[in-house]
Amino acid sequence: MQRIAIILLVFLSSCSIQKKLPEGARLYAGSEIEMNPQAPKDNVKEVEEVLSSNTFPASNSYLLGFPYKVWFYYNIGEAKKEKGLRSFLQRKLAEKPVFFNPSNLETNESNLENIAANMGHFTTDVIGEAKSKKYKTKAVYEVNLSPGYTINKVSFMAKDFQMLTNSDEVFRKTLLKTGKTYSLQNIKNERQRISDIFQNDGYYLLDANRIIVEVDTNLNSYQANLLVKLKDEFKEQYTRRYKIRNVNIYTSFEGESSQKDTLKQNLNTIQNEGLKVFSTGRYFKPKVFQESIVFRQGDYYSKERQQVSYNRLTNLQNFKFIRNKFEIGSDTSTNWLDVNYYLSPNKRKSLKAEINGQTKNNGLLGAEVGVAWQNKNFFHAAENFNLEFNLGRDLQFSKGALANNFTRYDVRAELVFPRFVLLFNRLQAGLSGGIPKSSVFLSYEGLNQEGLYTQTSLNTGFTYHWRKNAEYEHTLTPVYFNLVKPRNVSDEFIEQVLDSDNPNDLKRYFEILDSRLVLGIEYKLNFLPAFAQDKWNTWNMNFGVDIAGNIASLLASKQVNSENGTRNLFGVPFDQFVKLTYETRFYRKFGNLTWASRLFSGFGLPYGNSNILPQFKQYFIGGSNSLRGFRARSLGPGTVAPQDLAGSVFGNAISGDVRLELNTEFRYKFTEMLELAAFYDTGNIWFYNENSAFGEEGKFTGNFLNELAADVGLGLRLDFSYLILRGDLAIPVRKPWRTESPWVFNEIQLGQKSWRSENLIFSLAIAHPF
Repeated sequence: MQRIAIILLVFLSSCSIQKKLPEGARLYAGSEIEMNPQAPKDNVKEVEEVLSSNTFPASNSYLLGFPYKVWFYYNIGEAKKEKGLRSFLQRKLAEKPVFFNPSNLETNESNLENIAANMGHFTTDVIGEAKSKKYKTKAVYEVNLSPGYTINKVSFMAKDFQMLTNSDEVFRKTLLKTGKTYSLQNIKNERQRISDIFQNDGYYLLDANRIIVEVDTNLNSYQANLLVKLKDEFKEQYTRRYKIRNVNIYTSFEGESSQKDTLKQNLNTIQNEGLKVFSTGRYFKPKVFQESIVFRQGDYYSKERQQVSYNRLTNLQNFKFIRNKFEIGSDTSTNWLDVNYYLSPNKRKSLKAEINGQTKNNGLLGAEVGVAWQNKNFFHAAENFNLEFNLGRDLQFSKGALANNFTRYDVRAELVFPRFVLLFNRLQAGLSGGIPKSSVFLSYEGLNQEGLYTQTSLNTGFTYHWRKNAEYEHTLTPVYFNLVKPRNVSDEFIEQVLDSDNPNDLKRYFEILDSRLVLGIEYKLNFLPAFAQDKWNTWNMNFGVDIAGNIASLLASKQVNSENGTRNLFGVPFDQFVKLTYETRFYRKFGNLTWASRLFSGFGLPYGNSNILPQFKQYFIGGSNSLRGFRARSLGPGTVAPQDLAGSVFGNAISGDVRLELNTEFRYKFTEMLELAAFYDTGNIWFYNENSAFGEEGKFTGNFLNELAADVGLGLRLDFSYLILRGDLAIPVRKPWRTESPWVFNEIQLGQKSWRSENLIFSLAIAHPF
């Protein structure tokens, strides 16, 4: 691989790009900032980063100093058709050349001086210079950075803010702090913050432009005094506090707001709350708008309530166009606002068909066709009803031969209510993170392993979704029911199991042969902390708890079935377990380089009627979205060696009750289409109880950290906008079944065919692994 890259670079360099450029033109090679601070203790690095990202134009992409995208531009040639192959290659691989323009030097000098001044360095001087080499010219800017100003004192014109219901919030939470560096951006943010306080307290016209911050720098000490006040101009008008008079909703809006008189042909009024619904076509029950719009007659205007109402209407997914307009009452003696919502409904019913290619965590590759019918206003209260049918075919590859052939089908129906129903009271008018949702689902699934057996699954349940705010998303399923039954178990399959030398096959056989019932409750939390999100960092956390069997145990007979040693409900053994799952993901950007990491842990505790988790609730490891140096479901449990499980009738089918996994990778985006990655994965699975098929080697103990497997590898990703095609090549570097010497770095032999056949794993998948 390295040799190919070197040969390619030599080839590109030998094909000089200079002869393809227009006469006298030079490629712009970007800019460089040379800092010359007059006060070394200032925030020089921060200023340099900001200045470096604010020069223009943006230069072409370079690889080891070579403008490879410009090379592609000239060698691919001009596209004559918009949709041809040449046009596609130009969009994905090439860039038009960016030429150096001397006039940009002076413009950038002025721009950089202004930016430095906005960061408190008021008398900074910038001198630009062009430096040329061969066919490229770089702009170098010498920044003579003046000492930065700090805030000496912050004052507020008290009389301007005493009208507020909670004026203390203005002073107590100010962004302008004594001793901090002067920043124009902080001043803008402070003006907007104060404006939001006013507008959430009824002052509809008092926007950020009505708030000024006077800066006094005449202290001869590189310090500034700040005074925050309201503008005197038109002060009487914009300091009026407005109340809501009417809330008008036009549900069949198709054009200009001048249509509103026509839209009043049919009228439904929500009594006593001042909401008027005008409709000339598609019908919505009044409670849709009672729950979505949080303005009421007599309320003071609130910018926050305005945004909440808009977001709720959007989340209903029933309207393709939403316009919110406020009108000030014509009687100047009263401060009234009329709120108008102009809504254009989506089509109520739709039918779509899809064909998908996909890869799964268990290493399966396959295709699927599906048909879905949707009704977005099922009971005329914005309920969303979905009916889907899918048919798919999956193949699992292992050492070049087919290990598993699956045909799968499912029928699923789901009805989603944009409110709490049954167990909770309806949503009260007020502010929250959004409209809660309740869903009822019913599905029937079939999975046929070719020539062996068919497993069917009936699922139903009731789920609530809600948000406290943008950070917390909750999902609660107070009850779900899952019945798994086998069908069409072939004699050939039974013979293969009985003749197999793999003890896991017999265990899996009884899992499949037994019908199982799961009656449980499940809760999930998705946490996206606001403090950890910015343009460089993203962090999120998922937590889940799944408890099954308690209700079934109360309903079931106390008598133990003599055949399988378990208690039954409706003649079927039921499972009892607690399952805890935690996952966190972290992404850190360094320009075109992204560091991505994932930590996953899952713990299942079977008890009572269960010795292990039901097979469809267990964890597995390995494969394209897990430990990529090990084939899917071929690793573990614990220190069990893969060769001890060879010859399985089921192919790679190892699973367990406990899972621990860490993945980390560096992704470098060379172009919009091409991304390279280097990664490290580690983890394993275990059983909570000692399992007859695996013995003590597969049981979870306090020594679990010494039983982790690990791999390293390289990946290539092609981004086609509508999908990401991923290829990962990995090798194992830690084999936990080798308890004496698990690390195998010294055994790597890339030049040996037999070693590559056993250890080099290639995964082809769609989308990023996490």
